[in-house]
Amino acid sequence: PTEDHLNSARKLWSFSGELRFVRKVENWIYALPENKFYLRLTNTSHRNEQQLNAELDWMWHLQKQGINFAHPILSNNGMFVESITIGDETIYASAFHGAKSFPLKEPGDLTKARMENLGEIIGQLHAATKSYKPSSNIIPRHQWNEERAYKIIQRIRNKSEGAIYDRFEELNTWLCSLPKTSDEYGLIHADLHHGNFFVDENDRITIYDF
Repeated sequence: PTEDHLNSARKLWSFSGELRFVRKVENWIYALPENKFYLRLTNTSHRNEQQLNAELDWMWHLQKQGINFAHPILSNNGMFVESITIGDETIYASAFHGAKSFPLKEPGDLTKARMENLGEIIGQLHAATKSYKPSSNIIPRHQWNEERAYKIIQRIRNKSEGAIYDRFEELNTWLCSLPKTSDEYGLIHADLHHGNFFVDENDRITIYDF
């Protein structure tokens, strides 16, 4: 992202202060630590606007259910996702509340208490999702068998692979046979490793990077 992209985002959310670059994995993440404010910039090649709005629509529901995570912040236009075009470069911007907490850095940091708290908040997330209904303008997220990696496997698998092919078919048949009521089937975070949540001094978990 250019400085012009950042300045446009600054106006859209009316924040002030020096943005600190945090990391670039799937998105560019910037922070205003003193304000507990995070700016996420996403390239159009990674996610389209509909996909981002679907993600944030779900997060908005979880926020209303009281789940402790990095809540999205509406822009001055009342939008969760803003499209910023400078020249021929378009980037999608979203903003989130942060938390007074810290990341886990060593394996020993994941104590028994923190592991139990992580399990508890995952349970809360799944329970809250049971009542989620996508807003009228939202395209539902992909199901597990609609994901790109799964479709690639479906396309390239071959009986000549023997046991691997047979095992895939066996697992696929079993997965497709499982019930799909709200008690067993629904949206999950899908990437909730130690790098995607913070912990505070009381071992309270704050989830982010949905």
